[in-house]
Amino acid sequence: MRRTLGDYVCKLFGGRLDKFVVGQLLFITAVTFGLFLSDTARKILLICALFCIDKHHLKNSMWDSWTKEQRIISLIIGILGFWLLFIPLLFGVEPFKERVRSLGWLIELILWMLATLWFARDSRFLNNIKKFAIGACFCYSLLALCQRYGMGFVVNFDNWPLRIGAWSVGTILSVLLPWVLCELIFSKSTCSKVLLFVTVIMTGATMILTMYTTFWLVLAVEIFTLLSLILFFYRQYFLKICACVICALSIIVIGLYSASSSYNDMYNRLLIEFQQLSLKELDAERFTNERYHIWIEAYNFIKERPVVGYGWADFAKFSIEQRGHTHCSFLQAAWTGGIPSVLMYSILMLSFIYSSVRAMKNKKVILTVPLIVILVLSAYITCGVLDDMFRATR
Repeated sequence: MRRTLGDYVCKLFGGRLDKFVVGQLLFITAVTFGLFLSDTARKILLICALFCIDKHHLKNSMWDSWTKEQRIISLIIGILGFWLLFIPLLFGVEPFKERVRSLGWLIELILWMLATLWFARDSRFLNNIKKFAIGACFCYSLLALCQRYGMGFVVNFDNWPLRIGAWSVGTILSVLLPWVLCELIFSKSTCSKVLLFVTVIMTGATMILTMYTTFWLVLAVEIFTLLSLILFFYRQYFLKICACVICALSIIVIGLYSASSSYNDMYNRLLIEFQQLSLKELDAERFTNERYHIWIEAYNFIKERPVVGYGWADFAKFSIEQRGHTHCSFLQAAWTGGIPSVLMYSILMLSFIYSSVRAMKNKKVILTVPLIVILVLSAYITCGVLDDMFRATR
């Protein structure tokens, strides 16, 4: 029997494409491939996805099916959202119009979270977001590596494919890579494992080529976290996965070392980054890339308004060096909404991690969603210690 194009589409996306499934695919595109696009493009995808939701899906109650832990987490999110909505608006230091305008980021974030709850309801969503995330990781890494090679591996923090900076590249790949690692563990097909292994190598190499030691650290933390979870919940495959990780890292290191020996710009930048990580003379300023004194400065400002913070005002207006932000998510949360804000922010992330670990402990096996949550949060927290992920738009 001859297959039609529709049959192949149904096989690719796990079934027939009705209006809601189209909405799911638009939303998934926005949070995978869309991360490499402009904020406007992602917003358009989100709006189109939301138009695919009908009254039945809106009325379908999610709260009734949630566990006690999920309800507690939702309450923390609600209280934190309420705090960030009204405290900066009422007690912020910038003009009132600016305070109102700044609420747009928070409202958009809430909309993305609600859209996630509406769309992420079935196994089809999970399978499709996994495919899209792996595809995005592979395609962009391949494109970036080809571009870096064509440019002679010149160190450039702005000129990356799709007109995004090296920092954005590292951040985005950090949250897409866990899907690749997860599928590499569970995949049964030899062909798929080889392709996923290649994707891990390309993604790791691309993250290192951003020349941000932050993402080198993120890569190390994600791998360490993954191996720790495997040791506890998937012990019979621990040695195999360790060997796979060592092999991938060896290929990355050998490949980049070989490239650096032929390109002086790349070699010199790698040398600078390694010197920063060397802890030479125990220089905190050097090791943190001159962030240490910014943290101290931000801390001193926060002590003056510990309960309500400074709202969405730019840190640059107060900083001696006019830095745009505090270079730390937790300090930025305290800057925006005071100590209560950073406490709820920290408790929220710890609650997600605890809930995910407990879910796997109860089942005594590694589960896809909890594993992804833990790996993504490990990357987010690592980035957040060194930079402002608190107000990230992607």
